[in-house]
Amino acid sequence: MIALACAACTGAIDGVDPDAPEGPRTAAEREGPPGDPLELGTESPRLLPLGARLARLADVMGTTVDDPLFDPFRDAAISLGDYDHSLNVLPDDRWTATRMAVWTRLLLPVCADARFADRYGAEGTLSTLLERAWGRPIEADELAIVNDELSALEGEARSRASCLVALGSAETVLQ
Repeated sequence: MIALACAACTGAIDGVDPDAPEGPRTAAEREGPPGDPLELGTESPRLLPLGARLARLADVMGTTVDDPLFDPFRDAAISLGDYDHSLNVLPDDRWTATRMAVWTRLLLPVCADARFADRYGAEGTLSTLLERAWGRPIEADELAIVNDELSALEGEARSRASCLVALGSAETVLQ
């Protein structure tokens, strides 16, 4: 029993370590100078988690993520890079051509939904749509580029194309 007590003794009395009586050392003193800054890879774009992408869609549509309009996205969750631990499927955040195609196909009913037309069908609502979809203020030159690309379209065709541009862009789905 005494041997166990002696083995557990650290030599510190009242919290003061006899080897470092001046107090605890800083992280730099313990570990040396910090290493290189964190570098993020730029070789492959990374998807936002599916929940975040659905939250953006819900915000754009003025609804909640549990709206039945988004059921097809949840049904295709694995194809969109989501995970299912019960099936031993890990998250996959790569933005591949297949995922782009699945995402765009699933956006078509969203873009055709009457709620979209009600919110963004009027002239001058493109910047609001882009800001909601992209989650940031829109620059004037970005708005001019999108408007220029959509200029030949009118009515329903312009509304659906605006939707696909906004919700299908990398700004909406990538980190």
